[in-house]
Amino acid sequence: MSPELEPIKTEYKLCLIDIKWSAYYGKEAAEDYFSGDFEGVADNLVKSTEYVASATVHLEKIGVLIETLPTPGPHLPHSTTPSPTPTPRSFEAIFAISSLLVVAYLVRRRRIE
Repeated sequence: MSPELEPIKTEYKLCLIDIKWSAYYGKEAAEDYFSGDFEGVADNLVKSTEYVASATVHLEKIGVLIETLPTPGPHLPHSTTPSPTPTPRSFEAIFAISSLLVVAYLVRRRRIE
């Protein structure tokens, strides 16, 4: 990997680690919900949200790092229309919806059993 892309790779790895922990605490919150531990639900959702916020910061850093990359030379094709990048708010919305779907799935699965 070229040295100029190394910081992007590092931020991306940190973002993925934060997303993983966010999902872990979201799952723990769902399990606490099923066991009736609503205080645990609140604690785990706070932790999950903190990791989402941290992942969002890493995504923003990635965007800044990408913007500072040198412009590709004539040998590299580039698109004339830039693709829209998701805003941090859309990332949070996607996470919130996916968390709700996980909880709904677990509730439904528990009722079937």
